[in-house]
Amino acid sequence: MSKLIRIVWNDPVWSKVIAVAIVAVTGALWARYSESGSKVLTYPVPLWTVVASALAAFLATALVMILWRGSSPYAFAPELKLTSSWVSVADPAARVSFPLKCHFQLRNDSKGAVQVSMLDYEPDKVQARSVPMAVFQIQFGQEWVPSKNPVSKVAVLPGDLVQGWVGLDDRRYNQVQAEALRGHLGTLVLNVNGERKKYNL
Repeated sequence: MSKLIRIVWNDPVWSKVIAVAIVAVTGALWARYSESGSKVLTYPVPLWTVVASALAAFLATALVMILWRGSSPYAFAPELKLTSSWVSVADPAARVSFPLKCHFQLRNDSKGAVQVSMLDYEPDKVQARSVPMAVFQIQFGQEWVPSKNPVSKVAVLPGDLVQGWVGLDDRRYNQVQAEALRGHLGTLVLNVNGERKKYNL
């Protein structure tokens, strides 16, 4: 129940509906019972009228907001699907910060563009060396951009691909060990249009 209440409270539509309802009830009660409010009214207002008016305002606002959200081109559930993952190791001569990586690719199956950023990596069989944020590239034609320096946040159009990586702990695992555990390495946690999405790597 508490989770449902948090979802409704943080929802961009229902939060406005709740705000209107609170304002309507507060205003109606002020007009009905306060000394200053009673001066505004030239005749007594029954309590049931106050409640009915507040309820009508709530329902009307809810209907308008729901219809508005339904007609919005951005009113969709973000769907980002993991399409592939693989483990790579860098040439020792390259001296990179994260020589052992688990790469992942995802496809935007949503009805609109989604914004993607890194939140966390929850280890299962394999620990991460650390969880850097700037790991993302998006595909343009046959090219992955940015080509050299990945970014921490990307916008992905419907049907397009995004890829990134997690730096695994190369002090404890090698490529063969990590590849054998793929599917049980850990859980990738992404922020997709403000929602937490989890993927098993």
